[in-house]
Amino acid sequence: MDNIVSLPKLKLGQEETLSLDLNTPWLMSILHELSSGLSSEDSKELNLDINFNGELIRDKDNSLGDIVKLLGSLNVTYITQCAQSGELMNDDLNLDVQAIFIDNILSDNYEDDENMTLFVGNMEYELYFYENNKLDLAQVLHEYIFLNKNPYPKKV
Repeated sequence: MDNIVSLPKLKLGQEETLSLDLNTPWLMSILHELSSGLSSEDSKELNLDINFNGELIRDKDNSLGDIVKLLGSLNVTYITQCAQSGELMNDDLNLDVQAIFIDNILSDNYEDDENMTLFVGNMEYELYFYENNKLDLAQVLHEYIFLNKNPYPKKV
């Protein structure tokens, strides 16, 4: 699947199942960015893995118009360096993704530096915007990974 999804291709009220892994080129590029600065020699003895399983759901909201929910599970095994010893090591991320896309024409109303979430129904979602009826999955997964990775990994 491409990282750019066209809103009109998503049927209203119907879930589109996503199963993304190392065979998804744009997801693999995020994994390589996460492990940047390390040579391919360094990474031969350590594991790399990334996958996302979830769904996209297009819906209508009275005040927001067309919305797209991205729900799922993101799992990453990447290479990093121990903050204490400098040794190469694997680190893992296991994240639940709850994101919502709304039209960027609403960004002035909903985007603010302190609150980048939105309540829809009885659930809270991380807020993202689509533009020209296109939404970017890579942007969401990239942000989830880089905001949640351990800045001081420690080898156990």
